[in-house]
Amino acid sequence: AAHTVALVDDGSPARALFSWGRNHKGQLGRGFESVMELNPLQIDFAQRVTNFTLKQISCGQHHCIALLRLTTAKGTHNVLYAWGDESRGQLGSGDASSRSRPQENRWLTKFTKSNKMSIKKIVAGGYHNLVLMKGSGQVVAWGAGDYGQLGSGYQWDDSTPRLVVNLNAIVDISAGLRHSMAIGASLSDVYAWGYNGYGELGLGDLDIRLGATKVSAFRNSRVLSLSCGERHSLAVTSHKPFKYKEDANLKPYFKILQSGGENNQALLRKLKWTMAKKGLDSTALEVPNDIVPDQPGSCDEEVKNLLFDKGLRYCMDTFIDPMDWRRKGLETCYECSSKEIHYKSVCLSCARNCLFMFKLRPYIRSRSSTDQCDCHTSGKCLCKWSTIRDAFDRFADKEPMVDGCIGPNVVRALLRMLRAPYAVESADVDDALLTLAEGRDEHYTSPRIKAVPFEKWYRKFYGQEEHPT
Repeated sequence: AAHTVALVDDGSPARALFSWGRNHKGQLGRGFESVMELNPLQIDFAQRVTNFTLKQISCGQHHCIALLRLTTAKGTHNVLYAWGDESRGQLGSGDASSRSRPQENRWLTKFTKSNKMSIKKIVAGGYHNLVLMKGSGQVVAWGAGDYGQLGSGYQWDDSTPRLVVNLNAIVDISAGLRHSMAIGASLSDVYAWGYNGYGELGLGDLDIRLGATKVSAFRNSRVLSLSCGERHSLAVTSHKPFKYKEDANLKPYFKILQSGGENNQALLRKLKWTMAKKGLDSTALEVPNDIVPDQPGSCDEEVKNLLFDKGLRYCMDTFIDPMDWRRKGLETCYECSSKEIHYKSVCLSCARNCLFMFKLRPYIRSRSSTDQCDCHTSGKCLCKWSTIRDAFDRFADKEPMVDGCIGPNVVRALLRMLRAPYAVESADVDDALLTLAEGRDEHYTSPRIKAVPFEKWYRKFYGQEEHPT
């Protein structure tokens, strides 16, 4: 942005708002447009409203939003005013005309009243806005949405305020030029969505996100505040170390163990088995006060994300999550055309995991029960779910080297899980290592074995069976 707005405590109940800088879209709120204004001048709200207090202010690229606390005969309530550029719907007026004076966003006022909500915080992004609601912690967005920065699941502008999909219990928000971020109530849940061409979402890749996506790098930390820039983001984390007993994923198990008696070894073994099956660290039950390793800020190394976004590890046709909002109503799909292949419709998971090296064209379609992912039906899908793949990935997730692979040293344990209750012969392990690991001894951690070759070997060696019968 090339303009500045300052909220000044001048001793009056309302407080004063001053502006200066560029004004070609009326973003200074002075009632006219100009190239620039060099001196600060107070923005006059008195022509629009009385009995108010200015609470918050935020500047976008060429627009501003302000939160006013109004007092009327019916009581007090928070109202958002906006002015400046309206080309992307960021003022919420419903047209594309700039406004040089503050005007109430009546659509947001109607939305909050009809849903009995109250505004807690406002932030302006480049050409979009976010509003955090009190109580529920829900987030409302409107304005530019061409890169998914509204969190609606789609890629188009929207001047009507709407809730960000599947986002609740949020305590803080921030908006950048074309991306958005939020902090959940646990402080370890950080969400990001929108443009990601410079890695500003912190997800370890350059893919845009159309909906709120958890930044798993902060799963073992407390994030106190966020700030989104034009093409980067910053987070402040607490100096207080994060303990196992404070992990939201582990708290239910500690509670069960405590209610059943900490010396109940049978219960402890059962909980450990359940946790291991879900890919959780079962040893944490014995050391609840130990500090979780690899916390952001504990060392100078990069903080790594998990390899996959929630719900996007496997082809969406093979692993169906009934809670996944991405396939309800309208769905984002991809068309892939090249000399080698032509897929008319590819799911988001396959686009990322199987076809990331190809040029893809995204489009929106109405979802029906007969629609299928062409990558899956081609028989060449690299991320289809199966019981074999699921077991393999559980072991891969525990590997020190986070690469989605396993070493020869865990092949025997994996085969035991898959073949249970049947015994695994040494000849089975030897054949697997000869085929997949260049005959390397099973005490080695390399070469790395990938999921797809392992599954192909398993099916061939055991006669195409997923489970022995």
